[in-house]
Amino acid sequence: MIFILPNYLLYIGQAIVHRCTYEVDFTGTKHPSIPPKVNDARISEHVRRVSIGILGEGNHELSPSFMGSEDFV
Repeated sequence: MIFILPNYLLYIGQAIVHRCTYEVDFTGTKHPSIPPKVNDARISEHVRRVSIGILGEGNHELSPSFMGSEDFV
């Protein structure tokens, strides 16, 4: 049987093993967060038009937004 633990339990376990504590700050008040990357609307529209031109209107579908990685937009 495989047990999947919530992340916070993994953090607690790692802190115990290394005899330390941990703190997670999602507010960005201690260290400023890096703003998310956003697609350029003009380029997105150009890519949409080109893909419709190649594939045809009926074969083109816009995928929903998702957080895949902040390294690639």
